[in-house]
Amino acid sequence: MELIVNPEEMFRLDFGAILDGARRQETIHPSNKGEYAIASTAHFFFDSHVLRLIRNNEWVFESARIFAEEYSNDCFLYLRTASIEIYRVQKDLVTINDRVKALVDRIAEEGAIKTTGTLDLVKASDFLEVVDVDLLDMNIRREAQLLHEEAMEQEETHVWVTLRAIRDLYENILPRVMFVVRRTIKVMDNVKASPNDKVLSGISTYLDWYESKVDSSHALYPVLRKLRPFYRVARNVASHHDGFQWDAKNNLVVLKDENNQIKIHVHEFQQNYRHLLYLCDLGIRGILSAFCGREKGAVCNELVRKYAKTFPEDFPEGIPGRVQFYVI
Repeated sequence: MELIVNPEEMFRLDFGAILDGARRQETIHPSNKGEYAIASTAHFFFDSHVLRLIRNNEWVFESARIFAEEYSNDCFLYLRTASIEIYRVQKDLVTINDRVKALVDRIAEEGAIKTTGTLDLVKASDFLEVVDVDLLDMNIRREAQLLHEEAMEQEETHVWVTLRAIRDLYENILPRVMFVVRRTIKVMDNVKASPNDKVLSGISTYLDWYESKVDSSHALYPVLRKLRPFYRVARNVASHHDGFQWDAKNNLVVLKDENNQIKIHVHEFQQNYRHLLYLCDLGIRGILSAFCGREKGAVCNELVRKYAKTFPEDFPEGIPGRVQFYVI
């Protein structure tokens, strides 16, 4: 049976789907343990406070209206660019992983694998570490070397594309989400409005304010405060196209700006990206869901059309269904 939803319900379903993604990541690799907890805590904050106040508080609703009418298109643009790039690179990596697995199986039949049992490689290009190359005939040896080089290039591309996505999320999408979040926190804490609440500020302004108003128990603290130094350096390196190094041998991403250098394992690097993506996606989808629940008009219908274009054409679909637009 086809699921028919209105714009509010569509954004709400996608708001909840973020938790499914975080839960799925924990099943992929042990290093992702704890990812669902961070995502679900952020989800609870948006659901219980941001969305509630958009529905019930005129000042917070005004920020959601401004977000929907003036800022959402920018968010969609950055999401579309990043999602297309990352999705394409990830698809290529999956293909390479499959090719590596098939080649390793063939090499194993030749008795040229150094170890027994299940292989637990950090990345596909590591497969040569478990291959006794000297036992391979010339054709398979050449095939293995070429595939290794291809995997190395694709893995570096994936890291670089992810770095650029972090920059766009942190520098461009997060400030727009924080425009609504700051008003929410002010209402929750009975803090008076200020002229700055009427304009979009840079991310540093929002995070400086956030750090001055909340403690470590706040729902967004693990991402906005603990990971801020990483995001700041990542943004700087991606923006200036300098200071990036992929240490493939040690599986480390090295980021260096004018003042700081960070060395981070590639698994943690990717996880930090997902933490920021979850937060931004929760903000976009949640804010627009609550906004559509009140506006129920032409703006909501147009938001759905633009939002649908943020996904790659061959992106796997969720629950089959369609959106029934509001009657104007």
